[in-house]
Amino acid sequence: MTCIARNCGNKHVDNIPGITFHRFPTNTKMTQQWVKLLGLGEYYKIKRNSDKVCSKHFRDEDFYEKTYKDNITRKYLKPNVLPQENLTLKRALESTASSGSTLKKRRRRLKKKLGDTETAYKKDHQKIKNLRKKKTEGQKVPRAYQPIIRQFCLTLDFLSPRAYKYVRQVFQNTLPNPSTLASWYRTVEADPGFTKECMDVLRKFVEKEKDQDREVHCQLLFDEIYIFSQIQKVGTKVYGYSSVSTHGRTLNELATQILQFMIVGINGSWKIPIGYFPIHSMTREAKQNIVETFSLLMTSSVVIFTPSSCFVR
Repeated sequence: MTCIARNCGNKHVDNIPGITFHRFPTNTKMTQQWVKLLGLGEYYKIKRNSDKVCSKHFRDEDFYEKTYKDNITRKYLKPNVLPQENLTLKRALESTASSGSTLKKRRRRLKKKLGDTETAYKKDHQKIKNLRKKKTEGQKVPRAYQPIIRQFCLTLDFLSPRAYKYVRQVFQNTLPNPSTLASWYRTVEADPGFTKECMDVLRKFVEKEKDQDREVHCQLLFDEIYIFSQIQKVGTKVYGYSSVSTHGRTLNELATQILQFMIVGINGSWKIPIGYFPIHSMTREAKQNIVETFSLLMTSSVVIFTPSSCFVR
């Protein structure tokens, strides 16, 4: 038999002088208090026949003695006493206090974020009400939407298309049709080279983290992916040719590989492709020039490159 108290190793077989073992009380509320004080966890199920607590965790005044025949004296616990000695509760409370301060900081950040979201929502809501009023009065709703409305619609549709359709129905279809949202996605420039949209997202992310006194650690990765050589015409643009002239080759040659660049977060779970280059072949020096060009492009975001990683402040 071992004392059930957390971090207590007293055993009945050791026959330690002055140490006795005692069962849990039959009262349910008292049992719950014992479990909490002994650090057993809220959902611990007591085994009344085997779980016992040694006298080390009680005060001397918590006991009374009873003498039997042959002058045998035994110690018993008084009713409604609690284990209060030699417990790890103090350390547990200190740990809880430190975690509580972390939760308070997180609560303040979330409260600030919620306040910013509520302010943006009020502005969006007023604009949507104006659009709905024009729709009700039979006025023609302009097809050009404000940037903040575009952002709201794209974000909501990305998180839940069904929720967006419901909100659009509530506001009497004054919000853009889902097909319009799809057309907005198609306007993202994805020509070979470094993608401006990805650069802008990275800069905004760095600025947001900087406002919270945090640094963004990331690593620049690139790889060559072999592709089938072919020519594709999309509108007035033609794809399939090498976009980089190196190693004595011209831009009119068919690309056989894609040189892809990606930034991966080191102190966060995120990654973002920042550009690609269709190539036929490329020397090491040419690849180094592209990396240096990217570092110049990101100078405004204060990106410091090292041989294996970059640190964004």
